[in-house]
Amino acid sequence: MKSKVKALFLIQMFDTKKLNDSAGLNEIAKPMIQSNYLSTYHVFSWGVGEHYINSYIEDICSSLQNELGSEPVTIYGAGAHTEGLWPQLSRFNVESIADKQLEKQGKQCCKINIISPTEITTNIIIVSSRAWEESIVEELAVLYPDKQVIGLYGGLVETIVADNNSQIKKLGEKFDKYEFDYVFYTPADPAEALTKSQLSQLKKMFSAKLVVVWWDYDDSSESNVYMTLERNSLLTADFIIDPGNISKTIKMKQGFFPYHNHSLTEKVALLPTPVDSSIFYPRDKIMDVAMFGSDVGLRRKWIDGLYDKFPENFHHIGGVGSGKVAIPMEDYGRMVGECKIIVNSQTYSFRTQCKGKVREALASGCLLLEEDCFDTRSFIGEHNFIKFYSSEEELYDLVKYYLKHDVEREKIAQQGYSWYLDNWSSTPWSKKVLSFN
Repeated sequence: MKSKVKALFLIQMFDTKKLNDSAGLNEIAKPMIQSNYLSTYHVFSWGVGEHYINSYIEDICSSLQNELGSEPVTIYGAGAHTEGLWPQLSRFNVESIADKQLEKQGKQCCKINIISPTEITTNIIIVSSRAWEESIVEELAVLYPDKQVIGLYGGLVETIVADNNSQIKKLGEKFDKYEFDYVFYTPADPAEALTKSQLSQLKKMFSAKLVVVWWDYDDSSESNVYMTLERNSLLTADFIIDPGNISKTIKMKQGFFPYHNHSLTEKVALLPTPVDSSIFYPRDKIMDVAMFGSDVGLRRKWIDGLYDKFPENFHHIGGVGSGKVAIPMEDYGRMVGECKIIVNSQTYSFRTQCKGKVREALASGCLLLEEDCFDTRSFIGEHNFIKFYSSEEELYDLVKYYLKHDVEREKIAQQGYSWYLDNWSSTPWSKKVLSFN
């Protein structure tokens, strides 16, 4: 490992966040910069803006409305995406909303009944999902070959592929005279990630190690955009940073379905990402207990229950969708640091992760109450500074106990903070990255 390296950070942004609030900057670039292992670095970012996305969806839905008229339709997807697009989707004659997640079926989304995908009776199905649209359309086409299955983002993906080509060209022009040891690429939505051909172009353009970050995953099927991104990057990158999908990575390295066609999996490094130490650090604790993130999926149950049991103590903060604007990262970090207790849970039933919120809480000197999770237990090993819960009763008992026992809570939080600093803050994490492969 060199004592100092030259790095280029390529950050593809989500439409709902600016560069300063992006995970690519705050969990990859800034920790590397703060580690003092870099002699020089450059950040290059791009992405399709939220205004463009909104305008695109408005045009697509208006065109579809003229085409479909009053024909009954089923919307596929009972989540935050549908809630966010409901002003546009509600223009259709929506008979039902379908979702494959069992815990949603029999309930309502946007005051419309949620059914199983096998119960769809309308001849027209509109898929409401940006990240999973391609695989959902394929699945529904097999299940219902005689129905019309409509995706909203096909044209947008083509636009983004063209924009990615344009950005790679700009990269070549801007950094033609530069030499780098590492090129880090952090994608946004997997459907919009650089293709295998585009990743190969990066390899040819820079005589440097190409590192790709995998944020999320979906192993419910062998064919989806996450799987495509994974296979493409395994074939082209020098190594992969997986920031917390521990159970998934173990399954993949053992060659279990649907990862049996993944090659070169030894390139994957389990390196849960640190936080920006200038934003996340211990502060005066003025909030009792909080949960951060959108009230979607499994998280919604915990938020509702905590509001009911602790109306004077509980705060739900942040998230996007349903008209919400993302909290700037500096404000978000300040509020995390001001919490005595942070509650964290998984978001979806089809995947488990050691989420970034785990490191945020530890780095901020907060006591973390974590939904029981193999990934997070694996991350901390035999240590006991995170308290796990598996039921609402267990969670409520933990909150009650630690609100009454400040000294014990502070001692446990300090243990977690010290362990994080020694093992996973910017410098030790960056050393692990630069020592891999």
